Amino acid sequence: MCRPIEQLSQEFKSVRIRVKGDGKLYQLRMRTQTMGYDITYKINFATSENSMQTLNFNLSDFQASFRARVMSDAVVLKAEIISPVGFLITTKQAGDFSLSSSAIEFY
Repeated sequence: MCRPIEQLSQEFKSVRIRVKGDGKLYQLRMRTQTMGYDITYKINFATSENSMQTLNFNLSDFQASFRARVMSDAVVLKAEIISPVGFLITTKQAGDFSLSSSAIEFY
């Protein structure tokens, strides 16, 4: 699920999320429009079952992909080009899942 966000300042270099999960692996995903294409930037994170966690990520650590293919030559993610932000459960994890987010902050 992705949510649109207001345009961010170019000063932001990191993102902090506050999540409560189920012990499964997830991705924080951010989309951009680059050269006429929707590029997804993603970073994996593990959750602890029924435990609230605060996780910090540098935007420069996000991995770019296009149509599920890693783009090793993509530009580094910049805050001012991010449009929607969302979460995705990583592949090959069968069964129910539960992830709630109480904050997504850029700094």
